[in-house]
Amino acid sequence: MTPLRSSKGGSDIEGGHRRTALRFVLLLGVVSLFADMTYEAARSITGPYLAVLGASATLVGIIAGLGKFIGYGLRIVSGVISDRTHRYWLITVAGYAIQNPWTKKVVLRGLVRRQKGF
Repeated sequence: MTPLRSSKGGSDIEGGHRRTALRFVLLLGVVSLFADMTYEAARSITGPYLAVLGASATLVGIIAGLGKFIGYGLRIVSGVISDRTHRYWLITVAGYAIQNPWTKKVVLRGLVRRQKGF
């Protein structure tokens, strides 16, 4: 295996840094795995759960479609912002932090208001 060189043309990157980087990448992969498992499991019960709350099939489709539309729109916006600011990690961590709680909160708040007649 060839030694890694720093981008500034300096000395070899030490083996300890290489192991740390590998651990970090693997840890990020595990976090992503569990986030995807949680998201997919929650997504599979969204329709039946909304039906229990009294939502029609049309409303479920609108909510799901709007959620996807907002998600893809935010990906574009965050990509442009990260390209301009070069703060890739900050935007990545912020995206993971707000992804799950925010979307569920908005959907549930809308359904509660609908049930109360607001």
